[in-house]
Amino acid sequence: MAGQVPDNEITRKADADLSAATNRGRAIRLTANNGCALANAIGGPAIGVLDNLPKAASAARVITGGTAKVRAGAAIAVGDRIKSDVNGRLIPVGAEGAATLIHVVGVAMQAAAALDDIVEARINPYSYVV
Repeated sequence: MAGQVPDNEITRKADADLSAATNRGRAIRLTANNGCALANAIGGPAIGVLDNLPKAASAARVITGGTAKVRAGAAIAVGDRIKSDVNGRLIPVGAEGAATLIHVVGVAMQAAAALDDIVEARINPYSYVV
């Protein structure tokens, strides 16, 4: 069973309706108007994962540190660095190729076998170039 012990959380206005139960645990990005939305690019910028289910213009809680329950977008192994897919689900960082900027959300602490599995991950957003 996935656990969750956030040690850092921020609140931002949701720029879209994120109230569907399947949005909890997805990667979140900041938007131009100081709000937030689901991460929408493979390996794109993400600051953490959604911890509540806000309607548009309501407060979204985003876990930016500690451990969190995340929604898998593919099979994930324990210890994999994870990034966002195009729907905000978390997938393993792979062999992206030369000069690719990767935005890592954290590290998987449990294995995921399939799409939409909920697993625990250490949230520690950072970026690097491979």
